[in-house]
Amino acid sequence: MDLVERISSLVTLLSLFIVGPALGKALLLWWDERTQRSLPSQHIALTVSTMIAFTALIAVYGVIWKANPRLIAWYAWIGPEIPIEGSVDIQEPLKVEMAP
Repeated sequence: MDLVERISSLVTLLSLFIVGPALGKALLLWWDERTQRSLPSQHIALTVSTMIAFTALIAVYGVIWKANPRLIAWYAWIGPEIPIEGSVDIQEPLKVEMAP
């Protein structure tokens, strides 16, 4: 990945945590102009607005992912790849035992 793709990938990851709550609060202020709510109902309304904002951001990132997956591929460079050593050829079917 080149530097531009890494930066754009990191910006999309951070924007979920920075832009998401801000969009939630802006959505709440636009949607509900009443400021005379009780404190618990304010928190519930802000939570719902923030979840709507997160859902919208994730949907936008899904569209970006379809266009260019490397722009949202922040997970690919966070940790080092784990090398596989030895033979991984499987010649017979695997048996999976489930504990009761």
